[in-house]
Amino acid sequence: SEESTDDADDETGDGDSSVRLFVNVGRREDADVDEIRSFLSEALGEQSDGLGKITLRNTHCYVRVPETLADAVIEACSGLVFNERTMVVERAKR
Repeated sequence: SEESTDDADDETGDGDSSVRLFVNVGRREDADVDEIRSFLSEALGEQSDGLGKITLRNTHCYVRVPETLADAVIEACSGLVFNERTMVVERAKR
């Protein structure tokens, strides 16, 4: 199988494997990393300390979260409106 089990990409460092989530909000929504983080944190409440690195692109961003939190983040944030754009949050394809 081509699937890699190398966790060098894991940034949480505590043995908890992390996943990258795709969010369809980026620079074109005049968003910056801090705004996206606080928006997601508000939606997540107590679970927001699990939010990891956010990588901002023009049309989207990637958010690192622990595997255990991924589904909760997708559920809590999908459909929310950020700067007039309805958020789509899903596991990153790659």
